[in-house]
Amino acid sequence: MKNYLYSLILCLLAQIVSAQTYRFEIYQSHADGIYQAGEPIVFKVRMLEDGEAITDKGFRCILYHNRKEVAREDFFTADLVEYTTQLEAPGWCQLTVVGISAEGKPLYHEVGGRRQQALGYSGAVVDPLEMKPGLAEPDDFDAFWAQEKAKLQAIPLLAKRTLVPDVHASFQIEYVEVPVGSGFRPVNATLKIPANAQAKSLPIFVHVHGAGVHLPKTNLAWQPPVPKESSVKGPVIFMNLNAHGLPNDQPQEFYTALREGALKDYPYQNIDDPDRYYMKGVILRLMRALEFMKTLPEWDGQNVIVSGGSQGGAQALIAAGLDTDVSFIYADVPAMCDFGGPVVGHAPGWPRPYEGHEDGTYRLTLASPSQEQTVGVEDIVHLGYFDAANFACRIRAQAVLRTGGWDGVCPPTGVFAAYNNIPTENKSIQFAPQGGHTRGNYKADQEQDLALYIGDRKQPSISVE
Repeated sequence: MKNYLYSLILCLLAQIVSAQTYRFEIYQSHADGIYQAGEPIVFKVRMLEDGEAITDKGFRCILYHNRKEVAREDFFTADLVEYTTQLEAPGWCQLTVVGISAEGKPLYHEVGGRRQQALGYSGAVVDPLEMKPGLAEPDDFDAFWAQEKAKLQAIPLLAKRTLVPDVHASFQIEYVEVPVGSGFRPVNATLKIPANAQAKSLPIFVHVHGAGVHLPKTNLAWQPPVPKESSVKGPVIFMNLNAHGLPNDQPQEFYTALREGALKDYPYQNIDDPDRYYMKGVILRLMRALEFMKTLPEWDGQNVIVSGGSQGGAQALIAAGLDTDVSFIYADVPAMCDFGGPVVGHAPGWPRPYEGHEDGTYRLTLASPSQEQTVGVEDIVHLGYFDAANFACRIRAQAVLRTGGWDGVCPPTGVFAAYNNIPTENKSIQFAPQGGHTRGNYKADQEQDLALYIGDRKQPSISVE
C-alpha cells in the first residue's frame, strides 16, 4: 500500500511539473525592430514560469547575425536582462531565448497538447531598404524566359476540363489539366466558377501552394479570402494551383508515396542544370495556368490576383514578373529570394540551395549526384534564373509582402532584397520582429510593433493602442 501511495505521489508530482508553462517577455529598444547601421540593438528579456518570475531556473540567449551564431550566454535571474549588439551594414539580427534548468538543461512544456521546448524569439533588421541581392542576375535572364514563353505558346492550349458534379448549386467545380511540354508535368488545378457568371464580369484569383506535397482539399469549394489590399470584392474565378502538376483526385497514399519518395527533395532535383531544374517546371505550370485563366470568357479583362505564402509567395512574385496582366500579388514570407545571399554574408531563402562558408567556398545544401559538394561563385550564378528577387525587378502589379524577424526559412534580408527590386511605388511590406515562418497576419502586442513600408517610405509603426 505504501509503495502504491508513493508511486501515486510521484505520478502527481510529475503531472504538476509537466503542467508548468514558460513564457518569455522580449522587448527591443525599437519596438518595430528597425535600426540603422552602427546603432545599438538592445534586447530586454525576462522569463516567467506559470506567469510568475522564475526562481530556480534560467534562460540562455543565443545571438545570430545573418543566421550565423555570434554569441551565447546563460542568465539565472528573475530580473529583466539587457542584451546588446549591433550591425555595421544592412543585415539581420536574431535572438533565440531558451529556457534552462539550474543545471543548464533545456526546459520543455505543453503547448496546445504537445510537448515543446521552451523558446522565445525576436529579430531586427538594419537598413532594410538598402538590402540587395548578393549576386547580379544572369545577363541573359530575359532571353532565357522569353524562350520559355515562346515554347509554351507553341503548344496548343488544349485544356482538359472535368466537371465535378453535385458540389454546390451556386458555383461549378472543375479539374483542369493543361500541357506545358518540355518534359515537365502538366498544370493540374481545381477551378471554381460562380454559376451563371456573365461574360467579362469576374476577376481572376489564383492561389499558389507553399512547399511540400499537399493533399488536395477534401472541401473542393475551399477558397482563401481575396487579399483586402487588392480592393477586389465579390465573386471571382478561383484556381487552386497544384505546384507539382499532380492529379487532384487520387487517394492519400498516392501523395504520401511521392512526398516520401520521388518528390522528397524536389527543390534540389537537377539544380545544376537550368533547363532541367525541378523549379523550372513549377514556373512553367504557373505561366501556363495564367495563360489558361485569361482565356475564360468570364474574366473581366482587368484583374488578375496571385496569392501565396513561402513557396507560394515566391510564385506570386514570379507570376507578376513574367505576366504583365497580373494586377495584384500577395507574397507572404516568400521563398526563393536571394540565392546569392551567401556571397555577401546573408542567408539565402528556401530551399537554401547553397550555403557560404568562412573559407570562401559554397556548398550545396543537398548535393546533386552530378556535382561536387564544394562549388565556386561561377557555379551558383545560374540559379539567378529562378531567384524571385530577380523576377521582382519586372513587377508592375501592386505588391504586398510580409516578413518576420525570426524567419530562418525565408530570411527577411532576401525578402527585403526582393521588395527593394520592385520598381513600382505601388508596393508595401510589413515586418514583425517576433514573426517566424508562419503564414497569416501577425499582430502588434505589448512586446512588438509592426513595421510598415509603403513604397520607399517607412510608415508609423502599427502598435497596440
